Amino acid sequence: MKYIFLSIILHVLASLFLKKGALQLEQFSFNSIATNYYYLSSIFCLLLQAFFWQVVLKKFSLNFAYIFTSLYYPLILLVSYILFKEKVTPGN
Repeated sequence: MKYIFLSIILHVLASLFLKKGALQLEQFSFNSIATNYYYLSSIFCLLLQAFFWQVVLKKFSLNFAYIFTSLYYPLILLVSYILFKEKVTPGN
C-alpha cells in the first residue's frame, strides 16, 4: 500500500511543480522550460511515479490499485488552495 500512496504523492508533487514553473515562466520557449528548476523537478517526480506505479501493478490487481488514483483530485484541490491561494468552489 505504501507504494500506491507514494505514487499518488509523487503525482501531486509533479503537478505542483508544473504550476509553480508556469507561474515563474516569463516567456514560453523551449529553452526557458528546459532550464526551469520546477519543470525539471516535475519530470523527475513523474519518472519516479512511473517507476513506483510499476511496482504497484506487480503487487496489486489493476482494479484495486486504480481506485486509489482518485485521491489525486481532492489532494490537488487542497494543496492548490493552501499553496497557491486558488479559489475552491463546489464546481471544481
